[in-house]
Amino acid sequence: GGDAGENRLDDDVHNKIRKLLQSPEAKFFKRGIIGALSAVIVLSSLPKDAESQQSLEANGSDSNPVLQATQATSLLDTIKANCARSDAATIFMFDELAAAVAWATSQGVKIKASTLFWIEDNATDALESTYLADFEADSPERGISGVHSALKVVRDLDLNGGDEDGGVVVNLFPMIESGTSEDAGKLHKMCALYRMLSVYYTAAHGGLDAVDALLGCPIYLIDNCPVEEFDLLREAEKQHYILSHFYAANWIIEGLNAFATIVDPEMREKLVKRANHLRTLLSIIDKCLAKQPFTLPDLNAASSLAEPAQAKAGGG
Repeated sequence: GGDAGENRLDDDVHNKIRKLLQSPEAKFFKRGIIGALSAVIVLSSLPKDAESQQSLEANGSDSNPVLQATQATSLLDTIKANCARSDAATIFMFDELAAAVAWATSQGVKIKASTLFWIEDNATDALESTYLADFEADSPERGISGVHSALKVVRDLDLNGGDEDGGVVVNLFPMIESGTSEDAGKLHKMCALYRMLSVYYTAAHGGLDAVDALLGCPIYLIDNCPVEEFDLLREAEKQHYILSHFYAANWIIEGLNAFATIVDPEMREKLVKRANHLRTLLSIIDKCLAKQPFTLPDLNAASSLAEPAQAKAGGG
């Protein structure tokens, strides 16, 4: 009878979470995400005693740990499906999941492989396939062909010393230039996916050694143009110029945050250089915005996932 009671309790919890996740009210929806992710961490935590873990896993496929692992990934699928309603919801989910996994890792809790595989499939692979590309050799006169339809694009801010083909580069232009809401959504999610990748590698591999090339990765940027040339650009081109520098700055900020605690002297040197890159990018953005007023995207999910629009109506 005890097992049935436990399952019934699980069903009750699942039903409550499902109801919250389907709520149109932002505060209940957010509560559902946070509650569901708390359950995911509990279900995904390995016992600190490795021997007890081995004996639990030896009990076979119907054992409690295996059931918990399946429940955890199933719950993650449910959260992701419900968060597909908006980019802000997806960002909120990944930020909360990253915070929960980071907290567990800081407490010495090991996360089950099945949950880490889910994060790899749904976040870290997405980051690499969406924002990184293999770079080709560029010519100083023409820049890199086929990246932007009108403007000269160069490979810039490279700290990895890669001049030959075969390296990777951050390429955001297909999404910046397309102007579709789907591509705008991909750009909005970039920072959250970077944060998730950082937390994933720390939890799964004990550190960021496997992805340290990300810190110094070159970035495709529209070739720096003097202020008078910026004035001659068409409106859409000015926006592409500003956005390419804005998203590059945000990519660098996430890199600085992710690698900030690394003590390796070579990496510390890269961090200082990256901070200088950031300063340069922000200065360019400021100068451009003074000439071309333009509202930059809000990449903060919490502010975008505020109370629903109807709550603001009738304020007087």
